[in-house]
Amino acid sequence: MEKYQERITFRAPYVVAVSLLGGWLRLRHLGLPSFWLDEVLGYDLTTAAAKQPLWRWLTIFDLEHGPLYYAGELAGRFLRQPELSARLVPALLGTATIVVGWFAARAIRSHPATPFIFTLLLAVSPLHVYYSREARPYALVALVATALLAIFLREPRLRSTIAILAIAIYSSATAVSVIVAAAFAAAARRWWRVAALCALSVLPIAFCYHPARHTVAETVDWSLLGGLIESFSVVALDTSRLHFAAWVFATLAIAGAAALARRDRGQAIVAMAFAVIPVAFVVIAAIATHHFVAVRYAIGALPAYLLLVSVGVVAIARRFAIPAAMLLALAGWHAAVSEPFRKLDWRGIAAAIEAHAHENDPVIAANDSTSIALGFYLRGKTPRVRTFNAQGSGVFGEIFHFQGTSSWIVVAGYDEDFNKWSARFPVLLSSPLENFSLRYSPSAYYYLTDRATPAEVRALLGTFGGRVGVRFGPGDHDLLGDGWSRSERGLVTQKRALLALPVPQVADHALYIQIEPAQPQQLVMISINGKDVQNLALRDGRHTYIVIVPRDRWRNGINTVGFDFSSARLPSARVYAVGIDGLDFTDRSHPLQFSRLR
Repeated sequence: MEKYQERITFRAPYVVAVSLLGGWLRLRHLGLPSFWLDEVLGYDLTTAAAKQPLWRWLTIFDLEHGPLYYAGELAGRFLRQPELSARLVPALLGTATIVVGWFAARAIRSHPATPFIFTLLLAVSPLHVYYSREARPYALVALVATALLAIFLREPRLRSTIAILAIAIYSSATAVSVIVAAAFAAAARRWWRVAALCALSVLPIAFCYHPARHTVAETVDWSLLGGLIESFSVVALDTSRLHFAAWVFATLAIAGAAALARRDRGQAIVAMAFAVIPVAFVVIAAIATHHFVAVRYAIGALPAYLLLVSVGVVAIARRFAIPAAMLLALAGWHAAVSEPFRKLDWRGIAAAIEAHAHENDPVIAANDSTSIALGFYLRGKTPRVRTFNAQGSGVFGEIFHFQGTSSWIVVAGYDEDFNKWSARFPVLLSSPLENFSLRYSPSAYYYLTDRATPAEVRALLGTFGGRVGVRFGPGDHDLLGDGWSRSERGLVTQKRALLALPVPQVADHALYIQIEPAQPQQLVMISINGKDVQNLALRDGRHTYIVIVPRDRWRNGINTVGFDFSSARLPSARVYAVGIDGLDFTDRSHPLQFSRLR
């Protein structure tokens, strides 16, 4: 052991290096991801809290989170970017937790490598990194849990306990699970005054905080407990697939609890209480309040869990403990680096709408969370748009849609009724995150002729492969306006039919039209951008007609080609192809896309 102790040197530089690594993970591009729903709500509540009189900051003035959380949010407001300002203090608190974790692990004297392993695992913990990068109070709760663990692994002093419990009370209602764990651990160790103090600290939280209730079909989804094992080890929130390394962590935690119990029963009680009771408390509270269970509510158990894992590594790997810990850290490295950025880009979505919207355009949001998050980023945008919340209802979506000639429809989530209603409108932007899609009403044709930017037109032209034309295949649906059958290729079902045709440059162009009339002696007036060009007398059967269109009829970008038929009988005709300067082009897909969204 003495030889091994000699090998582990430079403790202070190691703590600094690991803290810098943890700080880099928590501060890197901190303002890049957009806010999500809870962060938007927290930001607005912080703005309102700033207007509270000073004496109110000594009380609990919010239903879920305390004054310390709002004070931390306001402390970053010297930064202009909202996301960066709101997340700065949580990121710093998350980094400070690594340093406090070193002192917590040093209390375990079984092996000198334990604090080295624990601080490394905590620094790169995907879950801890994720919530240290959110404008929420969970980094503060994890810091409180680590600080209580540090003093309870020794014999706690009353003053230190009072100070940390006061911070916990003023942080968030979520901290109550950590305080309950502390009360249980103190009672088990027969520290009766500390146990009584912890028990009394639960009362102000119970009386002052009142988290929202949520009626759910099933009170607790027990599969989430397996998700906790995943999130406490190698991922943050992405538990969509099983990770073998997560069960290695769990095995090591059990081994660590057994090894610690053999060496110091009191410390084992403390560590297991802080690792297990916050999770059990969250589940019981969810059952009692009909609230959903989320891993963030149990984040207070994470430091103790990783500490038990560290003890387990030492107990099993012994001389190879630190290399083994590095392998464990690598297992979660990718998630720690990437998961905080897997958030829907509401800021980019709002910017895309702003770039294309007209004054007072209706924006129909699928549900509350979509309406709130998007509404936050649409504030102060020019032109001003109107945001409507369909509350998951297709009927409400149709009502809001009926109020305007054009609408932006924002789908996010799994509201079956609303999603089914919105499916008939073309998708302009989509993402697998949150099942998101941005749609435009009334059709892609009107988007192209009225809203498309020059960059989008250039991108559309690039899909034609050098020769612009339409063969009325599946890839051409977005180019068809009113008057066309949606089921039969090229069939004109009204007297007037419209087609969007992109033109790369203004010049004299020959317009080629391959068409077959539905009735004999059919006439059709060809117009370009609303101006008549030539009246064609159609012969029976399928023929190709060439119309020379002078340059003053064209415009760079999207051009409207109109077909006005003389016969009142329907259908009027079948059009097989329309092209500029020839018809030797092939069927292609012409996807619409925004050019300003990352």
